[in-house]
Amino acid sequence: MLHAYVGENLTAVRETVRRPFCQYLRHSVNLISNLARSLNLDISRRNERADMQALLGTLFDRYFQPVADGTPEMCLETVGHLKEIEVDEVACLIDFAWDTDSCFAASLC
Repeated sequence: MLHAYVGENLTAVRETVRRPFCQYLRHSVNLISNLARSLNLDISRRNERADMQALLGTLFDRYFQPVADGTPEMCLETVGHLKEIEVDEVACLIDFAWDTDSCFAASLC
């Protein structure tokens, strides 16, 4: 399963998914606390705001594009890589709070 959002323009896709993806990551902070420590970020209550924003920005940059967010051509390239490693089925999660119209307009939805 891959998180997926597809659009014709990578910049627009990036800005569309940034906020909901970062909200998803914020709610998964227990899963990312080790990464925060490795980056010397303090996401405890007293320092949460600045360091949490830095952590979320780092995670967004790391995880945004390499899987299934992007243009149709980029997503087809991802599917090609999956085929090379003998993946024979792909499901795309549409689990961030995108508006319904843009979600159903995406070519992989």
